[in-house]
Amino acid sequence: MKSRVTLAALLLVASQGLRAEETRTVASASSPSPAVVNPTSPAPVTATYSEVPYYLNKLQEAQLEGDKVQLNKVIHDAIVEADLSDKKVVKQMDPIIEKVRAAITAGLDRAYVEGQSSWLASAVAFYDHEKLHPIVDVPESDWAQPQTAAANGLRISTFPDRILLHEGEKTRTATESSNIHEAVISSDGRRIAYFRTSDDETKAEIWVVDTRKLKRRKVASAKSCLTLLFSADSGKIFFQEVPESANVESGLYSVGTGGGKPRELARVRLLQTTIEKGLYKGDLVVYKALLHPMGTAVRDCAAVITPSGKEIGRIKDGPCR
Repeated sequence: MKSRVTLAALLLVASQGLRAEETRTVASASSPSPAVVNPTSPAPVTATYSEVPYYLNKLQEAQLEGDKVQLNKVIHDAIVEADLSDKKVVKQMDPIIEKVRAAITAGLDRAYVEGQSSWLASAVAFYDHEKLHPIVDVPESDWAQPQTAAANGLRISTFPDRILLHEGEKTRTATESSNIHEAVISSDGRRIAYFRTSDDETKAEIWVVDTRKLKRRKVASAKSCLTLLFSADSGKIFFQEVPESANVESGLYSVGTGGGKPRELARVRLLQTTIEKGLYKGDLVVYKALLHPMGTAVRDCAAVITPSGKEIGRIKDGPCR
């Protein structure tokens, strides 16, 4: 009868082999150093992406189903924890991912959520979706506050039928309308922008109010509107259409405060705010779709785009919803 190799034994051999190799060679600067597995604590195991081929070989040799599942997890975690924004890392990982694809074809993948996701397939899907997305460092302290107050002290309050303008203890009505959903005030305090549903409820209308003359004009119409913002320089209005269904991105547009044809900039999950200071001052914070590492769902994670719609990158350690 053939003896069965347990996962604990495999990991013990792995750690001994890796340690022996470390005594013979010094890893080059271009090659990640292999992790040393603690033989006294075989599970859970933390591995680097460079060790994935080793664990794929052990997966092929494993006989116990529990060992196969555990090795699947080790391989999965090594892939999704890699820095996929780094071009050198991705270049090194491309041939490794092909070996993982071959393992899936050979029937070595194991289910994580029955009928929904499996370890190796979800790792490959995550890799394909996320590789070479740049990462930027933008602390939330650099994000602008909600646009309900201007630098000159003017503030607004929004109601379905009117917008109030506050200056110190004085309050006046900036405009009256119907079906008002949201309003923002520019950082220089000169304009208020708001959107409302048209009287026939077939589209959204974007309006601008001059805070000195209290005159308003319609600057754009759209099939829908979810939210809107002034640009950091107060010269443009950004607005996002309502997504057509759950878990999809929708169009982000810009239009000048004087009106004109709206220009589609990008597809986003949510227009969040502008950046008011730091390296990315004037850019936009949006939420973009990020595949869950297990492939079971899509998360919304904070990213930075320019006012022209170019994606700069996902925010390092940024919030996800």
